[in-house]
Amino acid sequence: MTEPPRSHSDTTYLLNSLMSHMDVVDYELLSTAINIALSSGNLGMLISLAEISSDLVAKQLSLHEGLPDELFKAISLNPEEGVHLYCMVRWSLNLRTRRLFRSVLSKLLVRQAAGLISNAFRTMSDHGAPTKVDYAPGLDFDIEETIEALLSKSKRLDEITYEDIVALERRREKKRAVLLLDSSGSMSGKKMAIASVLTAAVAYLLRGSDYSVILFNSKAEILHPLGRRSSSTHLVERILDVVPMGYTNMREALLLAKHQAKDYKNVKYILVTDGKYNVGGDPSDIAKKMNNLNVVSVSRGDAPMSCVRLARLGGGKCYTIHSVKDVPEVVSQILK
Repeated sequence: MTEPPRSHSDTTYLLNSLMSHMDVVDYELLSTAINIALSSGNLGMLISLAEISSDLVAKQLSLHEGLPDELFKAISLNPEEGVHLYCMVRWSLNLRTRRLFRSVLSKLLVRQAAGLISNAFRTMSDHGAPTKVDYAPGLDFDIEETIEALLSKSKRLDEITYEDIVALERRREKKRAVLLLDSSGSMSGKKMAIASVLTAAVAYLLRGSDYSVILFNSKAEILHPLGRRSSSTHLVERILDVVPMGYTNMREALLLAKHQAKDYKNVKYILVTDGKYNVGGDPSDIAKKMNNLNVVSVSRGDAPMSCVRLARLGGGKCYTIHSVKDVPEVVSQILK
């Protein structure tokens, strides 16, 4: 049996050599290549092999008690490719391996999002201006205004009570967001990886506030409603198991988002998509009735004009994301 080579370049060379001699699918040779790729953590090659037989890659991966160490390290360094591989093999994995792979990915994506967001928001404060409130021990107070209050009441310092102190409290600004994720047939691979990280980033940033997640393809559905608390990792796990399919019904998604937020003020909408609507009718009339509708394009190249127009009608902005590295800047611009 072929021993796995030590260096990554040697692994790639051997795998390419094996594949170049495979005029027809030789499943024994393919299994050897998969084992080498798994043991060396060659994610790119595993994705290529899964394109030939995702079932065989899933079968070989399911034989392990956990994720092979080198594969885990590779996914830790590149969660995007990890998502790509998972989406290719997930339904052929045994239940134990699928749950493990999904759990590892969700934790890595949330950790990645938290790190990116923490860096982007290091100098940003989410606290509003000081508000005057009744004094209670532990609160700051305004010395000048307190003295003025005492003078106006002709009180001496030894007569001061809590009622005479002008206290200041910095109250955390309550933020709310509704995230609309396109899950139509074209939103696969890297696009869903970006959508997962963006969701993790919003969930992490608004963990003390409130947010909703809506999925839409031919129909729209609420994945996570406003007012409900849920862990970021659990939410990302659910998104990782979304199967992109169907058409793009933006109008129904916007209607559902608007209905979700009808009892709240200052809600920001984040529509993540790779293109224009193709079923359900023109969403422009709904966008006009919304405020702070921001559109995030994950399409290749510049954002489609339909995305730019929708954001303009909704009183928001249009952003383009090509990599998870773009996520913190976009999220900070929208939620600041």
